[in-house]
Parts: sequence; structure tokens; C-alpha cells
Amino acid sequence: MFRTGVRARIGDGEFTWSSSRPAWHGYEIENKHYISWEADAHRVQEWAVMRIPDLLHTEDYTRALFNDDWVFRANHTLGARMNPAGRRQLYDEIRSRKDRQERLANRPDYPLNYTAVVDESVLHKMVGSPKIMRHQLHMLIDCAGWTDVALRVLPATTAPPIGTTGGFTILEFPGGIEPAMMFAQYPGGVVSEHDRHLVDQAQQRFDAVLSAALPVHDSMEFIEQLADEIYPQ
Repeated sequence: MFRTGVRARIGDGEFTWSSSRPAWHGYEIENKHYISWEADAHRVQEWAVMRIPDLLHTEDYTRALFNDDWVFRANHTLGARMNPAGRRQLYDEIRSRKDRQERLANRPDYPLNYTAVVDESVLHKMVGSPKIMRHQLHMLIDCAGWTDVALRVLPATTAPPIGTTGGFTILEFPGGIEPAMMFAQYPGGVVSEHDRHLVDQAQQRFDAVLSAALPVHDSMEFIEQLADEIYPQ
């Protein structure tokens, strides 16, 4: 079941955080369950250890990510041609990310506070081509200039502050309409966790990673230097 039409009262005003017919509802995309919750959240904290966070993708990075996915290709290609279902999903995956990014940059009426810590190894993983990766890394630098985005990098030279086998995302909701939730991706989907104790543990882990990561300004310099070194023009 997808969440729609949720309202939250903040201060003296009432705001609708997801419409009765959200844009993503008709998309053929993965992880609709997660996106439905994100649409109602006002704060997202993400620890990214496998790939660039979806909220910060360029269009070319998203396209390359799916084109490079062997399982996606096996299900949606015949020979060298992608079938209509695959083309539809890829188109919708790109559109949905653009819709979600709007909240970070251009929606003061529908704000989303986003804090992400990206493991350095993610920046080294080639997706598509050096040109795509260079553009993607510069996109991260641009996104870090948005008011409600804090992007930080955990360098490979920093001792891991937590023992974790994967990344995760914590969502918080306005006005106490829902307790905080934790999400973690697995092959084929996303698992959600409502249990307060487990969510609190995830928050402690995120806080530990955040404290070990480079400050925002240093992170942007780090990304820019990395882009010049391993993805030169």
C-alpha cells in the first residue's frame, strides 16, 4: 500500500506532504515503497557505501547504472535491443529521480533536509565511462551548494567508525505524524524497519560515520581533486 494525502501540522500551518495522486505513483520503477515514505519525510540521512545516492544522480549516471546491470539487461534486452518494458522503466527511473531532486533545490514549500555521507570507494566505482563519472562527481559538488543538502565523504584512509556490511537511510517525518524509520537496500528491493530500538541503533551508527567524515567544504575539495585525478577531461 502506498502512502498518499498525508498531512502534517507544523507551527500555525498545515501542509500536504504528498498529494492524493503523487507523480511517482504511475511510474514503473523499483522501490516505490521507499519513495512513498520519502515523499512524506522532511529529513533524510543516508550512509552510501555501494553507489552514489539516488537523490544526487545525474541522468547519465542513472542510465549507465541500469545499462550495466546484468540482471536488468537479462530481463529487458533481446540481443542488443532493450524491450519496451525496459525502456519504460529506465525512462521512469530517470524521471522519478528528477522529481525527487526538485525537493532539494526548488521546493521551499515542500522542503527536504538531506544529509549524506558517501564512502570514498563509491567515488572510485566506474559507472558507464570516465566522462559520466566526472560529470557525476561535479554534480555532487553542485548539489552540496543547495541550502538543504549536506554532503560529506568518508576517506579510505579513515578507520571505519562502525562495523556495518552495507549502507542505510533514516527518514524522519514532520509534526510527529510517524516515528523515524530505517531503510536498507538488498538485491531486488528495500527492507524497512520501524522498531524504535533498531532505528535508534542506526542513528547511532550514522552519527559515528558523520563524525568521522570530512567537513562539507573539505569533502567538496576532495571530490574535485579526485575527479581531476581519476576522471580527467
